[in-house]
Formats: sequence, C-alpha cells, structure tokens
Amino acid sequence: MHAWHGHDERRIPPLVLGHEAVGIAGDGPFAGQRVAINPLMTCGDCDACNSGNEHLCPQRELIGMRVPGAFAEQVAINNKNLTPIADGLSFENAALAEPLACAVNSVNQAIKHTPDRDAAIAVLGGGAIGLLAAKVFECEGYNNISIAETNELRRRMLEQLGNFKPYDPIATSPSDASIDIVLDAVGSGITRRAGSAMVRPGGIIVHIGLQDSNPDLIQGELPCRKLPSAASIAIVPAILPDRLPCLKLVTSPAQAGPRYAILTMGPKPFRTSMMAKHRRRSF
Repeated sequence: MHAWHGHDERRIPPLVLGHEAVGIAGDGPFAGQRVAINPLMTCGDCDACNSGNEHLCPQRELIGMRVPGAFAEQVAINNKNLTPIADGLSFENAALAEPLACAVNSVNQAIKHTPDRDAAIAVLGGGAIGLLAAKVFECEGYNNISIAETNELRRRMLEQLGNFKPYDPIATSPSDASIDIVLDAVGSGITRRAGSAMVRPGGIIVHIGLQDSNPDLIQGELPCRKLPSAASIAIVPAILPDRLPCLKLVTSPAQAGPRYAILTMGPKPFRTSMMAKHRRRSF
C-alpha cells in the first residue's frame, strides 16, 4: 500500500507491483503445474549463495521491487524460484507462502536466542506479517503472546484466531523491561522506540517491519542492556517449500473473512483499502 500510494522510495513508478504470488507454470520443468513463487532473485554464485544464505546475496533483486512483479497476467522468474503446490492446498492459501516464510525466518531468529516456550512475547502490529509470526510462535509451542494493534476490528479478529492477548498500544503497553521477545512487524520509529523500552535486559528485538526510517531505536541502551537486535527482511529460500504444508495450520479463511480482487478491477481494491486505512488510528 505504501508503494501504491507513492511512499516507498525503493519502488519507483512506473512499476508492476506484486511479490507474493502463485500461479501455473507456463513452461520449463514445472510446465502446467501449480506453483508458489519465491520472489527473491539471487546470483547463485557468491559467498552468501554458496553458504545457503541467498537472502543475503549482494546482487539480490525482488520482483515487484525494481523489476516487474506479479500483478500481471504473466511474470518471468527462474525455475529455481518455483515450488509445486500440493493438490489439497488452495491458491488463496498458498499465496501466503512468501509472507509466512518471512515470518518463519523472523521467529527462527527469536527461537535461537530464547528457546524457553514460556517466554513473554510482544508482536507489534496485527497485520498479515504480525499475525503470521504470532501463529508460527504458537505452532512452535509458545503460549504467552501479546499483539499490539490499534485497530479495534483487528483486535477482535486476533482474539478469534489464536491464544493471543491483543491490546491497544495507544491505551496501554507492557511494562518497561518485561518482554523476552519483541517482534516489530510495523517498522516505524514509534514501534522501534516502544520495542526497545519494553524488552527486558538480555532479551531480543526482531525487526521485520519496513514502514519508515525514523531513527527512534534507543541505540544507547542496546549494549548497556545486552540487547541483540536482529533484522529479517527477506526469506531464506529453503524455508518456503519447507513451510508450504504448514499453511493450513496458520490460515483460517472462514474466521478471517478474506476478500479477493481480480486484476481486471485495476486500482479499485487499493483505493478501498486506503479508505479503510484512513479510518484507523495510527500506531
């Protein structure tokens, strides 16, 4: 939405957007098969790629970022970026494979630092990535998960989608230094400041949101309180095929009430979403 509204400096118009995609392969070894797309394109022959860290490739590109994306009838992508979709998994759910893989990558970083399943977790932002991350934490056995969300309708939905504790961060917030894992799925200066205040000494902050670049992280406290700060802005390619079967566990279309739009509707779905966004309060 930021890109469509012209607020994303990385996506310069004119540009076909769209990087979370599924479809039917038109040619190549998967011709005729339903596939999920890993939108991350890499060189395949640098130190990062050769060590299994393709998401850190210095030459990486993303469809819908600086090259044409998936809001089109066809999109060009390397065969290695395709993963066949099981017959029992719908296109609608499989389209969440890429954001789910991003969420899994973020949660994995938190788990490596804090394996205690009783850890106090605060997910900042109850949108798609925040919800998916919370569901992955839940699937991994964590049971003390709070989700900061300013939108009342979303908070009511979050209460139905898992054993979560949604709260309005404008009205309340966890006590300072009380949270073991903070996952910032908003990525604004406000959430960075809130996260660095609520995380306990020795806890971890995982950054996955990309809303703005305001420098409001409390930098001076990171070394003083021994706070590792992990960034996760792309998927590890191996995670996408590994997590496709999990989509049925973390998606609940009947409860979430998704709305679908087709390409021939043009910009109308974006305008509708923007109107809904303006009716919400900002974090």
